[in-house]
Amino acid sequence: MKKALLILPGLLLGAGLYLYTEPDLRRQAQQQLDKLTGTEQTRRLYRWQDAGGQWQVTDQPPPAGTDYESLQYDPETNVIPSENLTGQEKPPR
Repeated sequence: MKKALLILPGLLLGAGLYLYTEPDLRRQAQQQLDKLTGTEQTRRLYRWQDAGGQWQVTDQPPPAGTDYESLQYDPETNVIPSENLTGQEKPPR
């Protein structure tokens, strides 16, 4: 019985380390967990200019009275192309 109590934490730690080192498996596990818990990923961003004229992109709406644009994004993508933020195409390389 004592051996089982020692082996179980070791197995859990090993599984956790394996998921930590395998991003694809970690993403799949997170998706399954989100389905089970009903948690949805943010799929909307807000783009607006602050008082200093700097562009801000956040997942929360800007302060009341601020003009903003709502952006949709694919949660599987980890970047937003710069032309979506600036409205200008990237120069050719």
